[in-house]
Amino acid sequence: MQNTQVQNTQIQNPLPSKSLVPMGITIGLAVFAFILGIAGFLVEIFLFHKTVSQIMPSVVRVVAIFWLLIPCGFMLGARIINKYSQKSSILPRNALTLGLLFTCVAMLWLMAGNG
Repeated sequence: MQNTQVQNTQIQNPLPSKSLVPMGITIGLAVFAFILGIAGFLVEIFLFHKTVSQIMPSVVRVVAIFWLLIPCGFMLGARIINKYSQKSSILPRNALTLGLLFTCVAMLWLMAGNG
């Protein structure tokens, strides 16, 4: 009887699925995206002698687009896919990691002058 109760409990409370991406990679990509963004502005300040007030509109755009909008957009997309799809289960942290990776690649691409 006790064995049946243990099996029923395991069926009702399945273990949470693990993320495909280690937490260290997610944190590392977030730090790398932050460093890339700050490095671009430090170059403008020190090499091109711009003031903080001159680069502030650009800072606001970078923070809004690259540090907030793109990663949150990937997480929202994963949430929408999970809601309407019966088979797929995309964890929010996996979507966040993909969004941060996309952010880093996009910032490097723009820094290379391909924008």
